[in-house]
Amino acid sequence: MSFGTPKDGRWYKVAFTNSEGDKETVVVDRDKIRMFTGLKDKNGKEIYEGDIVEFNNCDYQRTAGHLDDEIIVGEVEYSCGVWGLKEANGQLHDLYISLVNDEEAEVIGNIFQDGDLLRDS
Repeated sequence: MSFGTPKDGRWYKVAFTNSEGDKETVVVDRDKIRMFTGLKDKNGKEIYEGDIVEFNNCDYQRTAGHLDDEIIVGEVEYSCGVWGLKEANGQLHDLYISLVNDEEAEVIGNIFQDGDLLRDS
């Protein structure tokens, strides 16, 4: 796979070989390319960069072992070598730790179609 950038910088031209062995080229909006995190939510749905995830922040440091509910909605982003969940207020949570601590974490949308979910949280 190779990438090229048209003059305006917003679009990527992606060249690849399809399953039949033919070479193809497509042009995609760079803001809509999303990377898979390698993780899944409670429903087995794959989690991608730009997804919006709702989870219960039951981090031991916050709760000291007491499981008080603190429902958080955050956007999945890659920062400083870690997949995180960024709240609307800018606070970043480790995505992997969030999924381990809350088996009910769920993808509820993505920033392209459901960005208002972040503003409402």
